[in-house]
Amino acid sequence: MTKEQAEAEIANGSSEEVCSAIVSVALHESDWQWAQERCFEVLAMNNDDVKRCALVGLGHIVRIHGRINLKKVQGFIEKLKSDERFYGPIDDLLSDINVYHDRLSDRSS
Repeated sequence: MTKEQAEAEIANGSSEEVCSAIVSVALHESDWQWAQERCFEVLAMNNDDVKRCALVGLGHIVRIHGRINLKKVQGFIEKLKSDERFYGPIDDLLSDINVYHDRLSDRSS
């Protein structure tokens, strides 16, 4: 999926299409910062299903690249952590950050 295709799916797609696009971007895009920004964009949407996909996507990014904007991630986690619908994806993301971000901290930002 190209960046343009992903952006179009994220902007105009159904929940399933947005989730598919964000997971594809997280797993396959070499520009981790661009992929991360797409996840943040999806986290700002008013749809719980796509927010869960974006949290999973951020976990993929940190596992693959060892990099993530911790300050921005923490801001989104703070907003979502009191909602039990996000407990699992948040726990998984925090676990990925603890394992992969710390292990590759010389490369992280």
